[in-house]
Amino acid sequence: MPDPMTPDEVKRLTFKSVFRGFNPAQVSAQLNGIAEAMEALIAERDELRNTPAPDPLEEEVEAVRRDVGEILDSAREVANAMRTRATTDAAAIVRRAEEEAIQIRSVAAEEARNVPKHMADPDDIEVPTPRPVGEETPETGEPLLGKPLYPPGAPPGGWGAPTVRVIGRDHPSDEEESDDADDTTEERTDEPIESPDDEVEPTEQKDSEDEKTKEEPNVTEPELEPAGTVEEDTADEDTADADTAEEEAAEPEDSAEEEAADPVAEIPPAARREEIGSLFASLRGEDPAERPAPVETVTAPEPSGTTVYPLPDLTTDEDEGIDFEPIEGLLGEPFEIRERLLLPVTNRCLRGLKRQLADIQNDSVELAVETEWEPDAEELAEEVRPSLKILVSEGFAAGHTAVLEWTGVSVARPQITDRDPSTRFVSGLVDDIDSSLVGVKAERGRSSAVSRVLRAWRTDEAERRVRSLAHEAFHRGILASVVSIEGHQPRWLVAGSGCALCREKQDTIPVTSPLPPVHAACECVIGVVTV
Repeated sequence: MPDPMTPDEVKRLTFKSVFRGFNPAQVSAQLNGIAEAMEALIAERDELRNTPAPDPLEEEVEAVRRDVGEILDSAREVANAMRTRATTDAAAIVRRAEEEAIQIRSVAAEEARNVPKHMADPDDIEVPTPRPVGEETPETGEPLLGKPLYPPGAPPGGWGAPTVRVIGRDHPSDEEESDDADDTTEERTDEPIESPDDEVEPTEQKDSEDEKTKEEPNVTEPELEPAGTVEEDTADEDTADADTAEEEAAEPEDSAEEEAADPVAEIPPAARREEIGSLFASLRGEDPAERPAPVETVTAPEPSGTTVYPLPDLTTDEDEGIDFEPIEGLLGEPFEIRERLLLPVTNRCLRGLKRQLADIQNDSVELAVETEWEPDAEELAEEVRPSLKILVSEGFAAGHTAVLEWTGVSVARPQITDRDPSTRFVSGLVDDIDSSLVGVKAERGRSSAVSRVLRAWRTDEAERRVRSLAHEAFHRGILASVVSIEGHQPRWLVAGSGCALCREKQDTIPVTSPLPPVHAACECVIGVVTV
């Protein structure tokens, strides 16, 4: 829209002169001022029109930048303080360690200075050269084997004083020691140098003899004959006694070693068990003689008026099976094939369901803390419906497979009735959650209640319901498949004693719904019999 008046037009305004009117000069000055103000406003307007508007988030971004900068500065200060404190602590630890090391070193030096003066100088210790067993020492001419390491009597300073002894040597005086050293040097110069092989031979011979001695006790003695007499040869015995006496006098240690090496008779296991039992009884403060004797279990005899019906042996070495009343014309082993075909199906479904229930638990616990969350049956059904549909389809196919194995007749698998299996599953879950939330007002209490219910379903309740759905689908598959096979019909087989409803269904021919399981602990199965 054009301006109603421009500054130039304001300057060119004229007014008629009248008597006693305004001063023309003042009016002109006022109009010029108004025109200048209008020019300034128009210029500012044009400038603002060409300049882009500032970003409305710039101030907020700047505020966030300032806050982050302050946080980083604070973190930097804290990190520097922690680094300084860690450096100080490390220096203090090193200083204390050095002081302790100096103290330990000073204590060790003090103890070393307090060592008795009579201890031998390490430079004077002579290490004896290894010699063959039985060789005489050059100093005394006595055999080295069997010589005592220390002379009789207490060492200088008493038995409590620390001493250093050289094996195979006495404690001569200084003069005798120098003379012995000279004699030893002369004798050793005259002796021929022996090779290392000659020195090792006696040791190897002794080791072989020791190995033979160790192996001798392992030789089993011949068993004595129970009948017959033993004839003694006195002449040979006297000669042997004379020879044996000389050998025993010459080698008393060998005979002692052979006696010690005789094998010890083994303790019978029964006696060992009694001994261990007595030991534990004594530790408990009981008298072994007062312990009661083991009570033998006696099975009560069957009443004479009771009729015992033999049950078919459906068990294997690994599984005891389930007892049921025998039915004439029954094909296969229904209980065994049901478990064999449905076990992998239920395991696959449970793995997926437990993951889904864990996700539901995580989401619901957070929502229960933030809001007054209540379970939505439709949302929960959408989560678990795919897994349960696969479960029912595979269970129905397993029932059809069982009929083919029993009858040996190849028939087309019937179509499964489309029914949403998630309805009962989700309704039970929603009912349990609603029951746990009754009367709970606190947010943490609601969260704990929901988590407790879903945890129980993941551990036990889901498995029970999955097993029930799989069994029902399995039996539906049997009924739908056996209808098209002539000469065969389904029969309800009661597991164990069964309840009243199970026994009633067993007598109902043909089988009608509800199908097993009809209660929580129902293990009944539908089999196929020939007619």
